[in-house]
Amino acid sequence: MSVDRVPLFSPRHCASNPVLPLLPPDHERDLEILRAPWDDDVQRHGEQQQQKRSILLRLCGDRSEMDVPCDLSTVVLSQLDLRHFNFSRYNLYGADLTETNLCSADMRKAHLRNTVLTQARLRDADLTGADLSKSSLWRIDLRRAQLREADLWACDMQSAILTQAQLRHANLVEACLQGADLTKADLTGATLWGADLSGADLTGTTLVGTDLSSAVLSGARLQNANLSQGKLRLDVFEGGLSGVLLEGDGNYLALVG
Repeated sequence: MSVDRVPLFSPRHCASNPVLPLLPPDHERDLEILRAPWDDDVQRHGEQQQQKRSILLRLCGDRSEMDVPCDLSTVVLSQLDLRHFNFSRYNLYGADLTETNLCSADMRKAHLRNTVLTQARLRDADLTGADLSKSSLWRIDLRRAQLREADLWACDMQSAILTQAQLRHANLVEACLQGADLTKADLTGATLWGADLSGADLTGTTLVGTDLSSAVLSGARLQNANLSQGKLRLDVFEGGLSGVLLEGDGNYLALVG
C-alpha cells in the first residue's frame, strides 16, 4: 500500500514509518481537507485557504505538546502563506506547494520526495537533511536557504535561485540546474555527477571538493569560483566547456579520466 493511501492513524502506517505518530481518527478528516483540490469558486477558494491554514497552525504551529512529525503526504497547499511554519521531519511526499510562501520555514529532515515546489519561495528556509529527490523545483527561490546534506537527486531545478544557499555535501546527482543562479552558493563536498548546469551562473561559488564528473557546463559562468580539489571529467561533457568562464583567482581543476 502506498504511503499516500494509508490512513493517518493506521498502526500499520506507524509501524512502517516509525517517525510518524499514532494520531486519533479526527485527524483523518483534517487530512482529507488538506488534500482536497482548490474550488474554482473565488469565495469558496478563500474559505478553503483559511480552513487549511487553520489546520496547519494546529498541527505545525505549536509543537510543544506533540513534538512529533505527522503524515501530510499529497496535501494541496499551493499559494498559501506558510512563513516560519515548522515542518521538521514531516512527511510531505507528493505535496503540491506551487507558489507557496515558505520563507524561513523549518523543514529539517522533511520528506519532500516527488513534491511540486514550482515557483515556491523558501528564502532563508532550513532544509538541512531534507529529502527533495525527484521533486519539481522550477524557478524556486532558495536564496540563503540551508540545504546541507539535502537529497536533491534528479530534481528539476531549472532557473532556480540559489544565491548564497548552503549546499555543503548535498546530493545533486542528475539534477537539472539549467539557467540556475548559484551565485556565491556553497557547494563544498557536494555531488553533482551527471547534473545539467548549462547556462547556470556559478560566479563566486564555492566548489571545494565538489564532484562535477559527467556534469554539463555548457554556457555556465564560473568567474571567481573556487574549484580546488574538485572533480571535472571533460571526456564525458556534452558540449565540452563551450562558453564556460573560469576567470579570476583561486580556480583549480582536477581533471578525472
